Amino acid sequence: MVLDLSRNKLSGEIPSQLGKQFVFLDLSANPGLCSDKPSLGFNSCRSSKNLAKYVAMIASIEVILLILSVLMTRYVIVYYRRKKHGLDTKWNFTAFQNLNFTESTVLPHLTENNVIGYGGSGMVYRVPVNRSGDFVAVKKISSKKDLDQRLEKEFLAEVEILSMVRHSNIVKLMGCISCDISKLLVYEYMENRSLDRWLHRKQAPSSRGLNGSVRHVVLDWPTRLRISLGAARGLCYMHHDCVPGVVHRDVKSSNVLLDSEFNAKIADFGLARILAKENELNSMSTVAGSFGYMAPEYAHKTRVNEKVDIYSFGVILLELATGKEATNGDGNSSLAQWAWQQTVGGAPIEDALDNEVKEPMYLNEMTSVFELGLWCTSQLPTNRPSMKEVCRMLLVVAQPQARW
Repeated sequence: MVLDLSRNKLSGEIPSQLGKQFVFLDLSANPGLCSDKPSLGFNSCRSSKNLAKYVAMIASIEVILLILSVLMTRYVIVYYRRKKHGLDTKWNFTAFQNLNFTESTVLPHLTENNVIGYGGSGMVYRVPVNRSGDFVAVKKISSKKDLDQRLEKEFLAEVEILSMVRHSNIVKLMGCISCDISKLLVYEYMENRSLDRWLHRKQAPSSRGLNGSVRHVVLDWPTRLRISLGAARGLCYMHHDCVPGVVHRDVKSSNVLLDSEFNAKIADFGLARILAKENELNSMSTVAGSFGYMAPEYAHKTRVNEKVDIYSFGVILLELATGKEATNGDGNSSLAQWAWQQTVGGAPIEDALDNEVKEPMYLNEMTSVFELGLWCTSQLPTNRPSMKEVCRMLLVVAQPQARW
């Protein structure tokens, strides 16, 4: 019998009995066939089996390497993501009241998209803490090798001071989170952010007019007056009711925060120092404060007291009355210098007041606040009033029949 199986793409081992049953058997052009009989002219089945095993082994190794590569990539991504958010770092969480969240709630939200400002020592983030829409403000103080000691002192000072402070006009410190490389201060969140945003149109809310134009939302005078009184009460508490008293050292409109009802609260005590005893001057190793708000004695003294806060608060009063920024006087002068020049030059105070809120019914109040701002920014610290006197005068302006 004759059997022609050539070119049929056959594969496998040729049965040893197959050649005995046929006179002629053609299996040519089937490279997949193998035989252990050299006379047939095919590859040895042993070598084919070894090749198949080798191919299978290589394929298995490739699959294993692929799986390991995927797992390693995932591990690296998770590792760096956790490292970025500090989740693998040992954090210490100290709460100063009953809180319904932990550090694991806060840390993942410390991202660039949640930055809402910059404090004296670091960034401030808006962090959601539950599904009800509640937020906290988290101030991050990051450590660097050349700043570790100073930042550590600032952090400990702020925590020590604010953990003892409970006042309606001071931003509440809810807790602190710390590790070797970073410090976090958790504050109550102030919905209307800082006063400077509203006074100086720094990302402040706007409204759309009837013609479709976008208009800046202006703080009316009664609201400004209420804000000034609230901020004054906060500073007065720090100066006169804390034992020992506290000097803020960086009072400015961006550190006056506003809640949903525009109630004012003093924020950012990162540079605060506790007075050793009543009326004792404090020695400062570094100059604090912000340009436009810094009292003149900073230029030639490292020993200052609460009068530097009163000077800075006077600048805020001038901002409220004029609408000008602290650094925006006339030419190269600051607002305080410009206000004094206006007065000494005999110009009517009314000309310096903010035209956006200047109405006849408010002129006396605005003038009184402007004059109080001048008194607070007197060149000599001894000529400035105390915060108790400032509060008393503002209360009389706001409620003429009231006594503080």
